[in-house]
Amino acid sequence: MTYATNSMFFGKINNTNPTELNKQIDYNKTKLEDRKEIVNDILNSGFYEEYFDEFFKVNINSSDALSEFDNAANSLEKMANYLLNSDESKEEKKDIEYKFYTNEDDFQAAIKKEAKIDNMGAGQDTENIIHFLKNENRNFKKTKTQVITSKDLQRDDELGEVLRDYQNSLNEVTDNLKAGKDVNISRYLLTKASGALKQDMINSKDILLGTFGYRTNASESTVIEWDEVDYCNPDHVRALLHFSRDYDGIEDLKYIIIDFYELMDSLKLTDLQKEIIELVQRDKTITDIAKILKVTRKTVYHNIDSVVNRICGLDWAGLISCFYNLEVHYARIWNYWNEED
Repeated sequence: MTYATNSMFFGKINNTNPTELNKQIDYNKTKLEDRKEIVNDILNSGFYEEYFDEFFKVNINSSDALSEFDNAANSLEKMANYLLNSDESKEEKKDIEYKFYTNEDDFQAAIKKEAKIDNMGAGQDTENIIHFLKNENRNFKKTKTQVITSKDLQRDDELGEVLRDYQNSLNEVTDNLKAGKDVNISRYLLTKASGALKQDMINSKDILLGTFGYRTNASESTVIEWDEVDYCNPDHVRALLHFSRDYDGIEDLKYIIIDFYELMDSLKLTDLQKEIIELVQRDKTITDIAKILKVTRKTVYHNIDSVVNRICGLDWAGLISCFYNLEVHYARIWNYWNEED
């Protein structure tokens, strides 16, 4: 990304500027050719060539602003969006199919397969599919940050004394900020002073207490407890519905999913419910599923809830008793054959 010396260009080049040029965009024009003509007229003004040659700074330093905040660059982006939202562009978007993958191997396989098809069918119309690899690493530990508490300010040691001195200064700065125009001090400087005082208080606490890290509780372990997966918990069941039968990832989770689908099979789902679950596994939204199956969103919700509630409502005590009786039965058969031998 390039940079600009400031975030706004207030001057004029060829008697125009980004604000004036943006006014030429006519949103009543919806055809692509009409919009191209307007954009070409704006680009032919000569403003952008001279601006980026003479005023736009490429050699950056720490005080330079990103080009995304530059109004000249933003006006170019606005024109690009103007073209992309023409009637023809919108029609092209409708023909695009988006496929999402959570497994990188599946994603790479799909990309390679499409490349082979494109090479084999050169010159022929092919499906317009865009593949996305979804990042499923959503769980992360939030960074622990140092804070100043009321108990810290009430301490009767050196730390408490230092923090109270800082707090008095901070209160004074805060009062000046609240006073606003009644104080002849720059609001920018006051805000900067407030931030610096708060950071000094945190640094003082770390230094005087010798804090170089923060202890974590045992309950904050990042090791997944698969035993905590509960088929009677609707939230757990809904999450498991997103995994397909042929999941081949984490070993422990794989066996949980196998057991889960054995339970699903025992429910004897309707054809509609099976179709909905298959689409859920393909990461389709409720709206998408309703459109594909030509049913209402309420119907999709109802069927998903029905499946979840049936799984959560299974007679688990009866199942456990059944499995226990089978174990006893097989044990007796085993003992019988051993005695015969």
